[in-house]
Amino acid sequence: MAIFCDRVEQSARSVYPGPMAHTPIIINTLGQWADDFRVWVFCCNRAVELDLPALAERHGRDMPIDTFRERLRCRFCGRRNPEIRIGARHTGPR
Repeated sequence: MAIFCDRVEQSARSVYPGPMAHTPIIINTLGQWADDFRVWVFCCNRAVELDLPALAERHGRDMPIDTFRERLRCRFCGRRNPEIRIGARHTGPR
């Protein structure tokens, strides 16, 4: 599974019809997530931010996102496929 960030761009176009400031990106590997994003897992009324650099080192930066998601499991109830939310890392002044 590749994550396409152009969905945000498409919805933004309906509000802001002008040219977009960012180009869509495709994320295929755990290493790409670790470099540019923060990821939270939600289950059992809890939220946990994943330590992506450590996970990328442990499982390999080239691990496909699909494989990584299949292995996720809630540590409290054991449920597979918990909800995932992705956010960009803050990289500079606002």
